[in-house]
Amino acid sequence: MMKESNNILFINGSTLNVFGKEKTAEKYFSYLCYPTVYEKRVYKSILDDIKRRKKNNKSYPIYCIYDNNPLLNKIYITDYYHKRLKIQLDKFMINTEIIDYYENKIVPILNISKSYNINFATKIPFEFFADDNSSETMHSFSEYYTKLLHHFGVDINNVVTKEISAGKYEMKINNQIIDVRAWDNIESVLDNVDLILETEKQKNKIGEKNITL
Repeated sequence: MMKESNNILFINGSTLNVFGKEKTAEKYFSYLCYPTVYEKRVYKSILDDIKRRKKNNKSYPIYCIYDNNPLLNKIYITDYYHKRLKIQLDKFMINTEIIDYYENKIVPILNISKSYNINFATKIPFEFFADDNSSETMHSFSEYYTKLLHHFGVDINNVVTKEISAGKYEMKINNQIIDVRAWDNIESVLDNVDLILETEKQKNKIGEKNITL
């Protein structure tokens, strides 16, 4: 699914590399050490695409698959709060799957997280989060996950977060218990969201089966 963005997505080996800024991509592809003749052609093609996009003043992603590795399990996002964010996936995906997962699962989570000033490049991304009874200066895990899940089509009727110990919390969503922590990384959030979505999916299947009986 094509997205309205300026991202340059480059697949090499088992990794999807994402460049959010044209200048960063241009620097990366222009100054790689000792590229082969084929690599030079690939990188020149990407740079030409960037120049063409600039000239046309349009917004669209650029896709390039250099190494047609059938299985990928890592994503590197450059220009993430001026750093490079690594996302290690817990399963391998083919090219189209990992691009779809990035654009339709990771990007929305990063965008919503940014609205809460969450920076996954820090050691404690959820430093200013707490349970439901904390002061107004702290964000709520319950509110954050409710917003994430709403984006993915799941409306939560019952969510409660309580503190277990310093930085550790227990979040109960529709009777499902999820452990959340102040130092949770992007992989933890992805795992939690995927787990909740899968649980809700299975509950809906059971509900539909009971209706047909």
